[in-house]
Amino acid sequence: MNEKKRELNYLAVSYDTESKPKTAYPDHLMQHVTELLGLKGGSAVDVGCGRGDQLFALQRLGFEVTGLDLERSADDIPRHHVCDVGREVFPVPDASVDLAFSKAVIEHLYLPQIEHFMLEMRRITKPDGFVVLMTPDWRYMYRDFYVEFTHVSPFTVRSLEQCMRMYGLVDVSVRSFIQLPPVWRYPVLKGVCDVINLLPVPKSAGKWARWSKERVLLGIGRKAGTSDHA
Repeated sequence: MNEKKRELNYLAVSYDTESKPKTAYPDHLMQHVTELLGLKGGSAVDVGCGRGDQLFALQRLGFEVTGLDLERSADDIPRHHVCDVGREVFPVPDASVDLAFSKAVIEHLYLPQIEHFMLEMRRITKPDGFVVLMTPDWRYMYRDFYVEFTHVSPFTVRSLEQCMRMYGLVDVSVRSFIQLPPVWRYPVLKGVCDVINLLPVPKSAGKWARWSKERVLLGIGRKAGTSDHA
């Protein structure tokens, strides 16, 4: 079996609808992220879009969307381009999108690929547009990070912030993020999650147990605009 064919099994193996069924979560997530950014529509690229969960959520929010991924999903993703985002130039014009978004991708890339990926993310973003990255939080996920055998580059809050700043983004903020919408609405519930995380409760006990323990990083950076150089 050649290498290319082996790579093209990833979505079928890791994102089958039985083990990872489709839910309303991507709609809640993208609503929350775009509210944080103050974006109401515009153009967005989902880099490493997979089966398109976040991309379709952005489309429902009124964004003109484009998807990039190494393989083509069975779903009919709008303006989908097959692209090895760690090696190939993104088929997106310079400074053309308001939001370059990527979830669960950068941890699959080695350092030279990360450099290419980050420079391309910045290239396609408009001045004053945003780059948003989500990746497992090593502090909470170190026991399970390598359960996914394609994971190669773990990140902490500090290292993801360094990465985003190193490749030219400004106003960078990185936070440990709990994937439970009630926590976003009522931040006091983070304390409940912190307690659950410390308890010997199995992640299989329910979504509050799982997502209190399986946390991700949410990194937001802005591409400098003309006012930054004034």
